[in-house]
Amino acid sequence: MKIFTEGFFLPAVQLGKDLYLYSVPFEFVDVASPEGIWEAHRFSVKVVPSVLVLRGDDEVVARWVGWVPEASDIWSVIRAFAPEAVVLN
Repeated sequence: MKIFTEGFFLPAVQLGKDLYLYSVPFEFVDVASPEGIWEAHRFSVKVVPSVLVLRGDDEVVARWVGWVPEASDIWSVIRAFAPEAVVLN
């Protein structure tokens, strides 16, 4: 999972905190950095914020462009596409 932002963007940071509580691995990608520009190009991200849920290294199964979803929305996608990843505490 990748969260594309430019610099510090509070809703994206909050999403990261929420995902951490769900034990969902994610990566912040800052499109202001050279590495972030490359990642954005790789996944055709043209608007920030953008949130991508990936299966494997590069198969995008869900995408939110221009806004940050709730962690529960992302969790629903994960349950649908990777039920083996759901761990109940």
